[in-house]
Parts: sequence; C-alpha cells; structure tokens
Amino acid sequence: MGQDLSEAIDRLRRFHHHGYSVLDTLTVNANAAIPERRYRGDDLAEVVGLPNVQRIYAEERSGALPSPRDDNGRRLGSTLSEVMGLQAHFGTRPWRHPDDPPAIVAFANQKGGCWKTTTSWWFGSYCAQRGLRVLLVDADPQASLTLNCGHLPDINVHDEDTLGPLLVQGDESGAADLIRPTYLPNMQIIPSCLGLASVEMSMTTELYGADTNREAMDVLLRLQRLLASASADYDVLVVDGTPSLGVLTTNLLLAANLIVTPVPTEITDYASTVAFNELVADQLASVQRLAETLDIDVRSPEIFFLPTRYSQEGTQSLGSQEVLALIQETFGDRALSTPIKKHDAAVSNLTLFRRTAFDVNATNPACGNTARNHAVANFRAVFEEIFERGIAPLWPHGTDFMRATDTRGSKA
Repeated sequence: MGQDLSEAIDRLRRFHHHGYSVLDTLTVNANAAIPERRYRGDDLAEVVGLPNVQRIYAEERSGALPSPRDDNGRRLGSTLSEVMGLQAHFGTRPWRHPDDPPAIVAFANQKGGCWKTTTSWWFGSYCAQRGLRVLLVDADPQASLTLNCGHLPDINVHDEDTLGPLLVQGDESGAADLIRPTYLPNMQIIPSCLGLASVEMSMTTELYGADTNREAMDVLLRLQRLLASASADYDVLVVDGTPSLGVLTTNLLLAANLIVTPVPTEITDYASTVAFNELVADQLASVQRLAETLDIDVRSPEIFFLPTRYSQEGTQSLGSQEVLALIQETFGDRALSTPIKKHDAAVSNLTLFRRTAFDVNATNPACGNTARNHAVANFRAVFEEIFERGIAPLWPHGTDFMRATDTRGSKA
C-alpha cells in the first residue's frame, strides 16, 4: 500500500491551487452579489449620533449636505462612507481623543472551533460600522480572518506580507507597511498566511537562547512595539490570536489592553478553557519574574470570557444551558453577560459572501431578514458590553461622539 511521494505532493498542490481558485471566484462573486449597506431613518440617526433624521433632512434642504436619491427621486440611504461624512459634519465622530490610547482587543483561546475568528471579525465590523477607525491584525497562521476580508493567504499574501519577518527580526517600525484594505473604507487589515506558523519556533529558540534577561524580554515585547508603531491612525485594533499557547500568545498578552476568550457552551470547550487559564497564569508568572529582574512594570490585560455557540433549542439545549451556568459560575463577573447564539443561517451563509450581519441590508440575498436581525441584536449586545467594560475605561476623554451627544441627551 501507499503511493509515490512525488505523486502525492503534486496531487496535494493541485488541490491547494484549485481550492484557492474557487475561493477567489467566490470572493469576486460575493462582492458583486452583496450591495453596500445603506442607513435610513432611525438607523441613520442613531449611527450619526442625532436624536432623529430631521436635522439631516434640514441640512439637505439648505444645500449644506447632498441628498442621495435614485433616478426616481427616492432616497437611497447613506453608505458607511457617507455616514462618516455626516458624523464629521455634525461633530459626532466616535473617534478616540488624541491623548487617549488606541484600544487593542485580542480574541484568543487555544482550542479551535470556539468562534475566535468569527467574533474578532464581527467585532471589527461592528466597530467600523459605528464609524470607528479599525485595524484588524491576523496573528493566526490559518489566516481565516485574512480570507474573510478578501485576501487569499499563500496566493496573494506571502510571508513578507505578514508580521512574521518583523517579529523574527525584531523590527519595531515596519508594521504600517503591511496594512491592506478590506471591503469597508475605515477597516484595514494586517494579513496572515501559513508561513506565520514558523515564527513560533524561531522566537522560542531566540527566547531560550537569549544571553540576558533584557534580550529575553525584548522577544516578548515585539508585538506590543509593532502594534504601537501602526496604531496612531486607529481607534481600535482587533487581533485574531493564534490557537496555541507559546511565545506569540505571550506577546499578545503583553500587547493587548483586553483579551476576549470565546468559550463554546459545550463541556469539552469549557474544560479546555479552564486549562487555558492555568497555562496563561504560568506564562504571566514567568513574565513577572523576568520583569522584576529588570525593575520594569509589566501589566496584564483585562481578560473576559465570552460564551459562544449557545443553543436554547433542540436536543443539545440542556447541555448548553448547563455549561453556560458553569461558565458564569467559574468566571463570575469576568464572564460576559450575553452569550452568542449559534445563528447558523446568518453566520454560515454570510461567511460564504465574506460579510457579517452588520455589513448587509436587512433585505439581502445571503440570509433572511429575520435571521440577520436576530444575529445583529445578539452580537451587538455582546459587543456593546465589550466596548463599555473594556474600551470606554481606556478613553477618559470620551469620544467625539460621546462629547457631542452628552450635551443633547441622545443615546451614544
């Protein structure tokens, strides 16, 4: 039994190239099939940061603002780019104050299938659709986030296009050159590809071969410095972490302000996350000992636990509810209060079109209106809690949006 190695290698590479050709076609078709989201009525007023749309209409009538209409004179609604123009016009942009730091939010867990990439992608989209300036950072060699944003890993994204070489070389200033566009005007990405997997081994070898404690600490702080060099023009950096626990994850712990750990409401995932906590604690303890020898202050990020893939119906509902109770009991107030439900129709169908529910209109060809609205409501509740508990404390000056609406009493 068995086959010639050359034949096996050729066959696998044909599979790879054919598969990515299919994915490329799907991406092109998706961009053509999904029209850009447009905001109207109350949704438009809310995202702009106004009590109602009458102020917008008044500015249109005065000629101070354009009035987007179709050939029949009907209102088209406002695209995200137009929404951001309205925010600038009314002084309601949700940007951080220049004296406040960019928020670096990482989604991380050692177990695959926990919706780590899904939640990081959807959170980035949620923030961008509010008008925030978002930089996605794909630190996972599987590069699913990169693919979801329209770039093909290992086809048009190669090792030199990722953070990998900069992390290995200790280059602290080249991250901005890696930034690529996505399908949203205010959301960009630093992509990933399979080659990023080799970085873990290289950095581990360098860490344990370091001649001094300062050299070792330098290895652990490289991602922090790289992200700092690329963050000036952004409000939120969203990092999709690697599904492992090594030097890259330690770098992520030291670079992020906030870690969100997705936990599917199944007992094996709960058990894996419990073990993940001990491993993270061991890593932080090693960092603490190293920092003490150098007399430097190293801070831990805030860590929250997000129940995902929750089901209230069907044969698995009892188990899902029991595990949700275990997550809430174990992690206490560090467990986010709203679990993310499965939303199979919305998540799976929209991923095929390289979009989240926040990116599409209620009437869209990818999933029904009801499925889309349920997903938006659920994910939005989760992300608002992340924003309020994890990001708002980083911004003591508030945002343009908060400052403008505080005087009016309208909801931010």
